[in-house]
Amino acid sequence: MFRTISVSPLATILLLSTMAAYPQTSEPQIYSTAIYLKVAPANETAFVEFYKTGAGAKVVRARMQADPDTMGWSLRKAAYAGDPAPQANYVIVAAGKGAPKDPDPAKRDELYRTVSGMNYAQYMAKVRTMSEQVGQTMSHIHHRTDNYTSMEGDAVVVTRLKIAEGKSINDLNDFERDFRFPLAAATVKEGGSRGWSFGHMAFPGTALRYDATEAVVYKDLASAMGNRQGAAPAAFAKAFPTKDYVRYVNDRRALSHVVRTDVYRVVVAHRPSH
Repeated sequence: MFRTISVSPLATILLLSTMAAYPQTSEPQIYSTAIYLKVAPANETAFVEFYKTGAGAKVVRARMQADPDTMGWSLRKAAYAGDPAPQANYVIVAAGKGAPKDPDPAKRDELYRTVSGMNYAQYMAKVRTMSEQVGQTMSHIHHRTDNYTSMEGDAVVVTRLKIAEGKSINDLNDFERDFRFPLAAATVKEGGSRGWSFGHMAFPGTALRYDATEAVVYKDLASAMGNRQGAAPAAFAKAFPTKDYVRYVNDRRALSHVVRTDVYRVVVAHRPSH
């Protein structure tokens, strides 16, 4: 009920969707949907409150309760948008386990009406009065640190990567698993960050300027600015005492390059009760 493969405007704000494209381990597949939104300054307060305590929050929590595969939902505001800045100043991120499911329209309307007093179409019309959808992506999450989540007040640094010509997502995935993931796990254990994940773009794929993302969760913006040193030589030597740091850096550059890095502040976060 929580996931769909529909990509109509704003229709999948609370839904997750993708298809399995690579061999899987015994662990449940994890997918993440990001909905990029443009919110006018005059609407920001109402928009955030809608999802924090209003009808949006009620719907999010109800849908989480109805779908046991839901893992988390957050609304994030761009903190440092870069130059040139993207159209979106907010993004909604929802994550969950398992294959996508098409929603039952009648049951969906019943749920929305019960918790918000509006059917699905009325609810979406309300959302559109406060925001405009300007983008949407789906990621297949391959690796993440234990208990990965985000809470209100957290800062999330998202690094968007383009795979080098002649290399594949499998090449990058292996490198992330063998090097980036252990470094991130050590950083989390030592308190340098709260979580890390890596995934490739399942949708829209080649239509994007990037192929994969790394996301790091910090407790606040100050930590995000001051503690992004997970791959520094000392940390690398501690995690891989028999490996060469310079070769690690060169191998990483040969696999991909950074397209852009975005910093978001989590303004609303909901977690399932199950």
